[in-house]
Amino acid sequence: MIQAASIRPEIVPRVGMTFSSVDHAYHFYSKYVEEAGFGIKKYHEKTYVKWLNCTREGASASINSPIPKEHNRGTKRGGCKAGMKLRKHLNSNKEVTSVTIEVFEALHNHPMLTKQAAKHCYSAKKRDPTYKEFINQLNDARVPHSSIINLMENIHGRPENMPLTSRDMQNM
Repeated sequence: MIQAASIRPEIVPRVGMTFSSVDHAYHFYSKYVEEAGFGIKKYHEKTYVKWLNCTREGASASINSPIPKEHNRGTKRGGCKAGMKLRKHLNSNKEVTSVTIEVFEALHNHPMLTKQAAKHCYSAKKRDPTYKEFINQLNDARVPHSSIINLMENIHGRPENMPLTSRDMQNM
C-alpha cells in the first residue's frame, strides 16, 4: 500500500528529525498515524534505541505453535514493516537529552483504516486527564453509565465524535 496523498507534509516523519524526548516523538508520530489510518505500538526499547511500529507488525505466535488454540480469535498481525526507529541521545547520567528519527518506513502491506475505525486503535485514544477526572466524578456521584454516555454524546454532538468509546469510559 502506498502512503495516502491527503496527509499534510508537515506531519510526515523524516529521517533526521529531532525531538526532546521519546514521548514528544510518539505524539508527533501519533498525529501522522491518525491521518494515515493505522495504529501504532511501542515496540523494542534498548538503552539507545526505541521502535514505534504498526500494530500489524509481526506474525501470529499461533502459526508457529504445534498445539492448536482452544479459541481461534484470529490475529491482525500481518508482517507489516511500517514504523519508525528512534535513536536516543543520552547525557552522562544516562538521561535522554534528545531523540532523532533514524529509520522511517511509511509503506504498509495492508489497507489503511478509515478515520472512524482508526479512532478505536489504542494509540489514537486521547486520554485527557480533565476528561477522565470529569467521568470519574460522575461515577463517584453514582450517575448511571447510560446517563454518562448520553451526556458525552450531547457534549460531542454525536456518538462517533466522542474521543472514547462506552467501554473506555467503563474502564476508567
